[in-house]
Amino acid sequence: MTDTPLPPTESPTATQTEYPTITPAPSLTPIPSFTPIGVRPTSTPMMACAVVEKSPENWESFKPRESFDGIWKVKNTGSTNWNPQRVVFKFLNGARLFADAQEYKLKADVKPGSQVLLIADLVAPKGRGEYASTWGLVDLRFNSVFCSFTVKITVE
Repeated sequence: MTDTPLPPTESPTATQTEYPTITPAPSLTPIPSFTPIGVRPTSTPMMACAVVEKSPENWESFKPRESFDGIWKVKNTGSTNWNPQRVVFKFLNGARLFADAQEYKLKADVKPGSQVLLIADLVAPKGRGEYASTWGLVDLRFNSVFCSFTVKITVE
């Protein structure tokens, strides 16, 4: 038997398939924010401060058990009064340098832009070394610290 060649067949041709076009989803339009009547938006925090002066200077030397005052002149840089019923000045953490009181009430309101002198009765520890004690202003309504500052001393 002899092989007979097969007749040529047509090769399939590639056809291009049409795909649907992609329509982008609609974007969200921002909704304007609502500001109640009589309320001004502000970028100044309601409760904030800046330390203007402090004493003692960092790493000032004291003798063991020597008494001294921690003094901070603080400016109200926020937009709310600090009143004695709402704000206290207190020990927050670190070396417990306070002589007895670890919390002090403000004596009067401190208006935005005004300054107040904060004084804590402190005593150097009996052991030699370096100590840091952090104090601050606390908003009692939210039990939150809105300003903190540190006294750093050396005991020789």
